[in-house]
This record gives sequence, structure tokens and C-alpha cells, in this order.
Amino acid sequence: MTRKVAGLLGVLLAVDAQAQSIRLSATHDGPASVEVIQQSASGTTFEVTIPEINVIQVKAGGKAYDRLSLPGGQCARLEEGKPEVPQVAVLLAVPTGAQVTARVLQQETEVFAVGRVYPQQPVPRVGDGPGALVVDEQSYRIDAYYPGMSFDVANPARWRDLSVLSVRVYPVRVNPARGTIEVATRIRVRVDYAGGAYPRATTDWMATLYSRLVANFGLLHLRTCSDSPTGWDYLAIIHNKYDSCQNLGTYLDQVEQRGYRVRRMTVQDSITDVALKDSIRAV
Repeated sequence: MTRKVAGLLGVLLAVDAQAQSIRLSATHDGPASVEVIQQSASGTTFEVTIPEINVIQVKAGGKAYDRLSLPGGQCARLEEGKPEVPQVAVLLAVPTGAQVTARVLQQETEVFAVGRVYPQQPVPRVGDGPGALVVDEQSYRIDAYYPGMSFDVANPARWRDLSVLSVRVYPVRVNPARGTIEVATRIRVRVDYAGGAYPRATTDWMATLYSRLVANFGLLHLRTCSDSPTGWDYLAIIHNKYDSCQNLGTYLDQVEQRGYRVRRMTVQDSITDVALKDSIRAV
């Protein structure tokens, strides 16, 4: 199965900015694509294809830089001051409780000459004005490709019915000393699972989200079911301090007038997460 990777890399606004596109030897135009090649309880194999790279010439800190992006890619958050590179994030469903390992099976690369690549900047905080450009000058003198890895893997996390894993692929790597970039036009990654198990079913409303965002979800063939309660459509969980709030009562009345069956549940400060879940089930 193939899906387009949705995303956007923010573009630095600068005077005299110019853009160009480097067309690669791919079989399609447009965004990077992710195709799941193989899926089983023991592992997932997927392939990322990169059709082109966008290069934007900008000026910052009195110097000219090339800023790199992928159509449909995202900006990787790596080390501040070192060359900024794009990434393709792939979200996979993995067996709950599994030990996960990953490796590159195949990749095809091309090398291109570029200018000085724009450095990764700190994430601006709310209310901060423009700051000085952060540049790790020592890293720009290193004759090696950065980042040193083609991908990295986050720890599995629970997303309601599924355990999910984020694999961040770095198809563009920069050698700042030589002024070149190595682009993996096609990279195939294998993720192996030891132990654990997939669930047998998921809720129908979560299946809609999973099918859009989880690359291998459609190959799991999970049964879908509804977990919607039959006695209400809208549940308001209210701290006892605000149970008598007139504005809240007015709002819930408006919800009922729109045709929803409303239930109110009042909770105390001392309620635990387990008790809260049990209370919701009992409503």
C-alpha cells in the first residue's frame, strides 16, 4: 500500500530569497511517498521514495545559505547550530509489548553540490523576538555526512487501541566541509518485532484516524466495533467546584437543544484515573 506523506517545512522569509528544485531519478512527482512492502506479526518493511528536493537561497546573519526541504516532508529537530535537514516521519503500528529493532535493507543515493546549508535554529518561544543566528561553526568544518544515521526510532507509545512507533527517516545528509549533500532517493527499512501481539479489534471511530496516519494499519485487518454508549451522546465531566455554575448549565442546555443526549458526571479532587474510567463505564 502506498500513501502520501502530509506535512510542511516552514520557509525562512528573507530578502532576496530564491528557490530551485532538484529533480531526482524517481518514478513519480510530488511529495515523498511511503510504501509498506511487507507486514506480519514479526516485522514491517517499508520504502521511502524521494522525487525531488527544494533548495531555497536565503540570507541570514550576513551570509548566504541554502535551505533544504522535501515536498511533503518535515523539518527534523536535531542539533541546534548544525545543518538543518528534512525528515520523513513514518508511523507504524507494532505489537503491544514487543521489543523493536530496525535496520536499512537497501538505499539508492545521489550526491549534489550545494552552498552553505542553513543551520538548525532553536524553537522560538511565545513572545520572543528575532534572535541572533545560532551557528555551530566547528560542525561546518567536519568532513563527514550529517546526520550520521539514515533514520532513528522513538520508543513505542500507546495510542488508545494500538501501540505505535515513529520512525524518522533522514533522506538528505549534509557534508558541510565539502559543500555536498547525499540524497537517498529510495530507502528501504526493516523494523523487526520480538514478542508482543497486535489487538484483534479496534473501535470504528479510531480506525478512521489510524487508516490516515498509521502506514501499516490497513494491512493489520483488525475487526472494528463501536464502543459508543447507548444512553448518551455527550458526557460532561465536571469538578464538584463547578457543578452549580450557571454558564455551564446554560451551555449544556444548548447542547441538548441541538439534539444530543447529555449526561453530567461530577467528580472530586481525589478521584483516580482508574476510578474515573470505571465511573464513565457506569454512566
